[in-house]
Parts: sequence; structure tokens; C-alpha cells
Amino acid sequence: MKDKQMKRQNQKEYAECSMAVRISIRKDKRNCVETIACSAQEAADKNDSEELYKQRRQLGDNRRKKRDLSIRDENGLTVHNEQEQLKRWYEYFKDNTDLPEILDVPEIQEKK
Repeated sequence: MKDKQMKRQNQKEYAECSMAVRISIRKDKRNCVETIACSAQEAADKNDSEELYKQRRQLGDNRRKKRDLSIRDENGLTVHNEQEQLKRWYEYFKDNTDLPEILDVPEIQEKK
């Protein structure tokens, strides 16, 4: 009997804490957005377009997510190393273009 009462009591405390955290998060988010909006308004009043668009980007950050630009080799495995990625790009363009390969770069002499 005590176990069930303790479980109910713990669930009740957890629900109360969870609700308090959610309310606090909403309040903090609202304050943050309000602060950014005020600084954007100040920037607009000062005709500071750089700061204005910086603030706008902060407000609209949820829409623009970074895309995963993973590069894969011929076998379909992801290439992580930057050197290997550059090598893969070289192979890709070498295979898909009809340009002649330049092995010897001619020297250009300065005009006297």
C-alpha cells in the first residue's frame, strides 16, 4: 500500500516540476524573442541594416537548417577526411568532364 502511495506522490511531484519547467521555458523564450525584436526595432530606427538582418536571422533561425553535405565514394561510403573529399571531387569531375587533362603547366614569362 505504501509503495503505491509513494509512486503516486512521486508522479504528482514530477508532473508539477515538469509543468513548472515548461512554463519557465516558455517565459524565457518569450523574453528572448522580445529582446531580439526590441534590438531589431532599434536597428531599424538607426537605419543599421546589417544589425537588423542579423536580428531577423536570429528570429527566423528555425526555418533554415544546415543540410547534410556528405560526400560518398564509389562504393557509397561516406568520406569524412577533407583531403579524401577533395580527392573524390577531383575524381568526380575528371570522370564527368571531357576536358583534356593538363599535366604540364606552361610557364608564363614576364613582359620586359
